Amino acid sequence: MLTDDGPGSCFDRGKLEPLTEIGKGGQGRVWSVNDTIRINRQWPVAYKEYDAAVLPGLDVDQLRRMVEFVPSLSAETGRWLCEQTAWPARTVCEAGRVRGFLMRRIPPDFTHQLPGVKGPSQVKPASFQFLLNDASYLARVSIAIDDRQRLMLLAALAETLDRFHALTIVVGDLSPNNLLFQLGAEPRCFFIDCDAMRLDGRSVLTQTETPDWEVPAGEELATVRSDAYKFGLVAVRLFAGDQVARDPDVLAAVLPELAGLARRSLSRDPWSRPRPAQWLPALRAAEGRPVAAAPTAANAVPAAVPGGGRAAAGAGPAPPPASSPQATPSGWVRPWAVTLTVLVLLMICGGVVIAGSGGSDDAAESGAGPQTVYDNGVDQATPALPRATPTVGIVRYDRVADHPHGRDIAVMLARWFEAINGRDWDTALASYDPAGVVDPTDPEHRAGYIDALTTTTDSDATLRAVSRSGGRTLAKLTFVSRQAAGYGPKRDPDETCTRWQLTLRLSYSDTYGYRILRPQAAKSSPC
Repeated sequence: MLTDDGPGSCFDRGKLEPLTEIGKGGQGRVWSVNDTIRINRQWPVAYKEYDAAVLPGLDVDQLRRMVEFVPSLSAETGRWLCEQTAWPARTVCEAGRVRGFLMRRIPPDFTHQLPGVKGPSQVKPASFQFLLNDASYLARVSIAIDDRQRLMLLAALAETLDRFHALTIVVGDLSPNNLLFQLGAEPRCFFIDCDAMRLDGRSVLTQTETPDWEVPAGEELATVRSDAYKFGLVAVRLFAGDQVARDPDVLAAVLPELAGLARRSLSRDPWSRPRPAQWLPALRAAEGRPVAAAPTAANAVPAAVPGGGRAAAGAGPAPPPASSPQATPSGWVRPWAVTLTVLVLLMICGGVVIAGSGGSDDAAESGAGPQTVYDNGVDQATPALPRATPTVGIVRYDRVADHPHGRDIAVMLARWFEAINGRDWDTALASYDPAGVVDPTDPEHRAGYIDALTTTTDSDATLRAVSRSGGRTLAKLTFVSRQAAGYGPKRDPDETCTRWQLTLRLSYSDTYGYRILRPQAAKSSPC
């Protein structure tokens, strides 16, 4: 085992020898490196080296952020991400210049032995491309797959994408070229080319798309909605056994609901597409498994009680429920206002929000999230690079960057703020634990929440502290909200710009990650 100077440092290319080329693409080459170098002290390493022509367009700072991302996560989340992806683990330098990065080599479980036609068999990455072919081709390449395994693969992919999105990761160029499969009793998927993904809204290189896997013309690349579109393509083509099929009706024979989901996924209107997680009940029903409620994007990134409107101040409606896939036509909701009776769930006493007694805290709280991370075991002699101010979305979290759960909570809050600002009410509401003061299954809560926050835009958020008290996880944050007159805090409803100080009590579960249970305190002042 070699000495590790930390993921922020740059690994000397000369120490990777001997190198064996194992792949070549449009951006560069991939090499296997000597087996004395390991990631996380266990995984064999591959090295991606960018071509010289690519280097001028490389966002080196973003590549470093990707390298530092896994160590910033909790132990469970970091290991999960590394088991689903060949995520960048260390930058590699030559003559003082970044040339590429180290990543884990493709696990043997995600390779396939192709039978030789006139020679010996060959071991190749188990690319999804193999599966998008007819039965005769599959027989020739010795792949045995049935419809149940196809459904289970899609479910595994949907769950992975949902958790990616909760971590502010967007695949972007989702295609069979960068997606591998493993069959068997529990089919799984594995992503390569992860440097092409978008993290926290930024990309290492200009986003591109694989031919025949493009989103509709004019649409922004690498968004959660473009991932939803391409998930629909994967589903159609996997069951059609065709690389370019686009007819959703191929899924009708499996389950009519799947065809409907595919049709909405391939809509030219990005906002009408279901999230990948919203496919899960239908996929599991088609598998013959018990149907469980689809996890939402709140899987690992729940939210809090933000926003200027009356909800944050406690004088407005309690946040509504995250609607189920059956309840709404899409996973995203356009901006819209609902004027229904506002349900007051919070009471204000001297500027402090006191939560009502709704639900058992013990039932909702399953302990603080997991801890520590991925330990990168590769050698480095140069000093670590200075880190940028830790920020995700509009949330700055430098004050809790060293806390084992600081980033996870910041990501949850960032997703929540983004949902409020984008009027994506399903995502905003999925940030609340139904055992708390807001029940996301109550239609009145939903209507009131939307009405209260329909004019709100939040900015300048800082996660200032994360603490444990009596088995409870508390998060203190500040932010600025701007809202229309009439939607301000209780002390001055006509106030249009408000500075907030909130203390939120959070719950945690392995399934949903952190979610907002209830506000513990709230103070506000005019901007």
